[in-house]
Amino acid sequence: MMGKVNENLLKFLDFCGNYSISVGEVTAVLEQVSLYVEDPLKTVLNECYVEAKITGDTGMALLAMAEKVEHPMFKEIVGNMEISIRYCADFKALVASSRRSVREYLRMREERRGILREASINMGLLLLMSVCVMLAVDCLVDGSIWRLLLFSVPGHIALGIIAGIVVLFFNKVYKL
Repeated sequence: MMGKVNENLLKFLDFCGNYSISVGEVTAVLEQVSLYVEDPLKTVLNECYVEAKITGDTGMALLAMAEKVEHPMFKEIVGNMEISIRYCADFKALVASSRRSVREYLRMREERRGILREASINMGLLLLMSVCVMLAVDCLVDGSIWRLLLFSVPGHIALGIIAGIVVLFFNKVYKL
């Protein structure tokens, strides 16, 4: 769902900026914009329009819409929309600043992905080099290094440390 929202967030802002020139009310703008974006934004924009028309409370409809989509930038944009209609702020300025924020958010997200990709490659290389070192040590010593690793307390400690590092790495990757 986050991916679909990310794909449509800039489109949403572009259309909001275009329609805000010709249509005065925010919910009418959202209804028009919903024609050009994909789900889940399409559905929540239509629901917001209907809720605002039924209740007459545009601010509350916007806040309810923000809670329906689990995306930090979408929540921020809709919250700013609600504030701008409450204080009659310039909608064009809101769209322009939100557009900059979304672009920065998407750029940072791609940078994080690149860093994670690079870290994963580095971890894979380290594990591969560890295995190569173990094979080299196995050839150099009289006894089997694998027997030492698998059937002795120091070997269990070494394998536990390696496993702990790998688990911590994947836990960090999962969180990001």
